[in-house]
Amino acid sequence: MRRMPQAERRGGLWLVDLICPFHTTENKMANQMRADLITGPFKGKQFKFHHSNPARGQRKVMELGG
Repeated sequence: MRRMPQAERRGGLWLVDLICPFHTTENKMANQMRADLITGPFKGKQFKFHHSNPARGQRKVMELGG
């Protein structure tokens, strides 16, 4: 488990964990869960999260909502 760098921890709303064990490229369940957050509890709010690419091991900060 990696620690979030200090610069990333400051300010804003962060989605810490979105666990979607039944997500596939066909059903895109994780995408639907993020869409539900945008229209529901995070409506009108911008939030950040780390997106990890398991094939390449890369991680980047994503921002959604607003």
